[in-house]
Amino acid sequence: MRCGWFVVPSWLAGVSLFGLVCFASCSGDASNLVETDVTTGAADTPPTFIDTAGSSDARVDPDGGATQDIAEPLLDTQSADVTLADAPPASGDAAPFLDVDPSDEDLGSAETLSSADVPALIDVDEPDTGPTITCTAVASVLSPLAGEFFATGTDIEFKAQVVDPSESWPLTDHVVRWTLENGAVLGETAVSADGSASWTGAISISGPLTLQAVVRHSSGAECDGAPGQVAVRLCEQRLDESFDAALDPMEWLTSGDAYWDLSGWLEVTGNSQGRQGAIYSVTPKVAPGSVSIRLRFATGGGGDFTGADGFAVSFMKAESLEEMVGWIELADGGGGLGYGNGGDYGAFDGDAFTVEIDTWQNVENDSELHSDPTASDHLELTQGLDPESSLGFYDLGDVEDLNWHSVRVDIAATQITVWYDGAVALDKDVPDFQFRGGYVFFSGSTGYYSNFHRFDDLEILHDCEK
Repeated sequence: MRCGWFVVPSWLAGVSLFGLVCFASCSGDASNLVETDVTTGAADTPPTFIDTAGSSDARVDPDGGATQDIAEPLLDTQSADVTLADAPPASGDAAPFLDVDPSDEDLGSAETLSSADVPALIDVDEPDTGPTITCTAVASVLSPLAGEFFATGTDIEFKAQVVDPSESWPLTDHVVRWTLENGAVLGETAVSADGSASWTGAISISGPLTLQAVVRHSSGAECDGAPGQVAVRLCEQRLDESFDAALDPMEWLTSGDAYWDLSGWLEVTGNSQGRQGAIYSVTPKVAPGSVSIRLRFATGGGGDFTGADGFAVSFMKAESLEEMVGWIELADGGGGLGYGNGGDYGAFDGDAFTVEIDTWQNVENDSELHSDPTASDHLELTQGLDPESSLGFYDLGDVEDLNWHSVRVDIAATQITVWYDGAVALDKDVPDFQFRGGYVFFSGSTGYYSNFHRFDDLEILHDCEK
């Protein structure tokens, strides 16, 4: 019988246990191989192996020579580190081992092996993790635009474009994980062959948020590039009025010459001389802070560049509805566009913000209380119900065509951005400006010259702070 054996140290097994592995390459009795018992404690002696049969064992000469009986211990416990026997083991020949008392004083003490002693026998390294995935793909967010406003709880579509500078992997081997800046995961979508990826879903928290498009390899490895990012604002409240149906007096009231048109819009003057009117909210109050105001307007009918005077949508901070109505009744017509109450136009000294469409150039004189910044039809932002207290304006050219035009005004802290017919018309920072919110009302006026002054499709996203 040909045997090979090695000692397994206790630091690998978790207990003070040594084992002997014997592989038989020929027939023979292996039952007499004995493993000594192991004790624990500071005086523990590593196991030794002994020959319990004496002359019945024989050592095989690997060169085919004679055999001889071995009476000495099978393991030289005083020698150097143990390796396997010369002959390779054959499967199925290993004999069982019995654990006996290690008290035989002739055995001496076995040598304890370290991990360095058995590199060829036992793998003590960490498990293999496979090849490292190198991913260089990055994403850029295409939509929405930075600074966009949304209502919480409504579906938002985000789009990104993925490129891989090193072209290490097909684009379809990637996914985009959509997250908030704090790491909260919104969703994960596949990348198309053209690199496009999109996610649509609702976000329930309000405030300024940064959305991230993080590219990952389909194996789960995160790519090296910085994530694509876009900052948006989500608002808790949304005022949405199509004005398709007659006004509900519990929500909107009219004043002066203003009325709801059967065609489904608001008319604040009608195309007649010397008109002035207003339509105001009863219960909805717009929250202070960041806000997005969207509406459509149409004016004309009085002749190109000869119509007058203009119209406006205003937000006035008032303690009560009655206070607001009182100021509306005092407002100046003509160049005051039905909202003028501050500065030279009146005694109002509170907080208000107005978006006006002015189609008549006023020049300050004995009858006109302020001068307009341009002779053209223009969009202007004012404050304090004072038409002269300008925050900025945009030249509209000839807008008196009775066609519908869109206006959008976004306010984020002191930054004001205005879109006209889908294009940015005004983008400026106004130091010390704060939008105070309040009641909303539409107003307009005519003089010697006149126009129709129509509003429709009002949408206001507000309460946009955390």
